[in-house]
Amino acid sequence: MVIVYHDNGQLVVNNCHLSSEITVRIWSCLRSFTSLNHLTISDSSLSFPPSIPELPSVTHLSSERVTSQSYEGLLSSLPGLRDIDIIIDDAERDIPQITAGLRRTGGQQLTSIRLEAPSSLPSEKKSVSTETMRGLGHLIIEHTERMQWLLLSGVNCSKEADLVELVESLRYVKTLNHLM
Repeated sequence: MVIVYHDNGQLVVNNCHLSSEITVRIWSCLRSFTSLNHLTISDSSLSFPPSIPELPSVTHLSSERVTSQSYEGLLSSLPGLRDIDIIIDDAERDIPQITAGLRRTGGQQLTSIRLEAPSSLPSEKKSVSTETMRGLGHLIIEHTERMQWLLLSGVNCSKEADLVELVESLRYVKTLNHLM
C-alpha cells in the first residue's frame, strides 16, 4: 500500500484496498489539505459508504486499474472535479459507475472527460451497450455545460447508432472544443 502526498498538490494512491471505514477516515483527514488538487489512483479498490466526506479542492482525477465499484463513491466525493482521466478495465462495468458518480455530483464543473480502454483489453471488455452510451449521453446533456474536451478511446459501441446518439448529445455543449 502506497499513499503519497506531493508538494505540487497531488495525492497518489497505489495498490490500496480500503474498507469504507478507512476510506472515510482518510477522506476526513484529506479535507484539511486545501492545496490538494490532483488525485491519482491505481491498482486499488476503495469502498465508500453512502455518505462520504467531500474533497472539494480536488479538480483533477487520474485512475487506472481501479475496481468498478469504487468509481461511483469516489466521483461523488469530488464535487469540484474539472478533469477526469480514467483508463477503464471493463467498459460495460466501469462507464455506468462513472456516469452514476458524476451524476451525483452534478458534474457542472467538468471541462474534460477522458475514458480510455487500453488496446491490451480483450474486445468483450471494450464493448458497451446502448443503455451505457445513452446514460453517458444523458449525463453530457444534463450536467456538463462547460465541457471542452471528450475523449472516448478504445470503446466499442454495440451499434453504430449509439455513437451517433452520443455525438448528437454534444450539440447541447456550447463550449466543446475537442471530440476524439
